[in-house]
Amino acid sequence: MQYSNRNLKNWKNKKGFTLVELLIAVLISGIVIIEIYNFFNYQQRNYALQDQLVEVQQNLRVGMDALSRDLRPIGYGVPSATSPSAIEKITAATEKSITFLANLSDVHTELTNDYDPAALSPNDSILYVNSSNGFANGNIIYVTDGTKWDQATITSVSGPLGTLTISAPLANPYSVGSTVHVVSTVTYTIDTTDKELTRKIDSGSAQPVCNNLDYLQFKYYDTNNNIIANPSPYKNVSLDDIQRISVRKISMLLIGKTSRQEKGHSESGTYEDGTSYSDGYHRTRAESDVMLRNLAF
Repeated sequence: MQYSNRNLKNWKNKKGFTLVELLIAVLISGIVIIEIYNFFNYQQRNYALQDQLVEVQQNLRVGMDALSRDLRPIGYGVPSATSPSAIEKITAATEKSITFLANLSDVHTELTNDYDPAALSPNDSILYVNSSNGFANGNIIYVTDGTKWDQATITSVSGPLGTLTISAPLANPYSVGSTVHVVSTVTYTIDTTDKELTRKIDSGSAQPVCNNLDYLQFKYYDTNNNIIANPSPYKNVSLDDIQRISVRKISMLLIGKTSRQEKGHSESGTYEDGTSYSDGYHRTRAESDVMLRNLAF
């Protein structure tokens, strides 16, 4: 086939991209794509981090709310009578755990009949009360008339206006109007293996309150706001019975950390108990004080 000079000339005048231009265009496109990828990757990582930080803050809020709610009424419902003995309202206190007595659910009632174990036999395991609402089998109760007290365990409830059957007769007689409170033994501590704040009631198992907890600290103060024990470093604290009786305020510190380490991030430090850390976790803290309103008398 013959091509005319005119067609050849037109073909030679066709404009296009040279190989160098194409390579430059590909390079620029690659750079743009990489930057776009890096931008979205940064956004994704930042979003994931913020999500983790929010989770940590929520966990700490849940833990602090639970502690404040349960520690504030320490001693509520526990008889102040000293016969047969004074009752310790805080039974154990360290820098990382506390065990105490309180009527957390505010379940209480009064006797509507006089109770005399000698005169009531064989029905000396029944308490007649003006309300049995809220009481349940297995509850530990304290009965007091202001001068003496007895402890018992409920085995049966009939009501709402009825009776409480207890596991064994009370040791002392009580008159109409004597109070009956459900009192729980509560323990808060940190599970250092699972990194959880746990709560244990009576003989039940410890239940997690919040997770991703890296550090828990309790400090105890007397009525003059003097710290009761303050070793340095702050560890191996264990209040004796005299010190526990003098507690009027508790300071709480929770430090949580993210569930995953962030690549390229580094944190290091030393907690007040001397424990050091150096890793890629993000940490945040929550602090609060609680006044023990039922221990002021």
